[in-house]
Amino acid sequence: MNQRYQLTKEKLVNHFRYSPLIYLVSVVGCVMLGVLIYSVTKPELPGGVKVDIMTVGYVNEAAVKVWCPQILERLDENQKEVTISQMSTPGAGYDKMFLMAHLANQEGDLFIMDKETFEYLTRQGAFLELSDMIQTQDFQLGEGATPQDGYVSGYAGTQVESGIYGLSLKGLPGLLELGFDPNDCYIAFTTYNDNLENSIKTVKWILETKTVVDTDLASEGLY
Repeated sequence: MNQRYQLTKEKLVNHFRYSPLIYLVSVVGCVMLGVLIYSVTKPELPGGVKVDIMTVGYVNEAAVKVWCPQILERLDENQKEVTISQMSTPGAGYDKMFLMAHLANQEGDLFIMDKETFEYLTRQGAFLELSDMIQTQDFQLGEGATPQDGYVSGYAGTQVESGIYGLSLKGLPGLLELGFDPNDCYIAFTTYNDNLENSIKTVKWILETKTVVDTDLASEGLY
């Protein structure tokens, strides 16, 4: 074999030492493609008869099984389903890319997330401005929370104006069941939400979880 093209251990070591970014980007791209394909091909109910809640970070599946039926009971009679799903994120600094992939697929009527993610996605144009909604809806915020907590300032280079784009979930210990710290937690309506009325009813139900609903979970041995 021509010595010039002979594959050796040293050449492999040098290759992986100086080309890790190529492989990392390839892996991330493949996972993102998988997210897109799954979102397009998974069975879906038609819009307007379900409320999809997307979460950023860990979500307690045991609590989800209890919460979703209780929320559904609050909604209009034509509603078929409430879902609470954890968004796929790989970590390692690529979370924002994956969040944008979910948004590009128009996934989720509501997002529950930490403040940093909330402000980032707001400035990407992901959420509805809520000033008018807050004036007309009786949102009972938790202790210590105010509408101004959801204020995000616009900045040069974006078309997002300053305003209130989410509601703080501070003072709602019931969120501990889902695996969230209520002191660093916000809920927001996506701009492509096609079931706004029932999404509002869902948010009102969540805002009423001022105590941990652990009786149902404890009775099932799940929590």
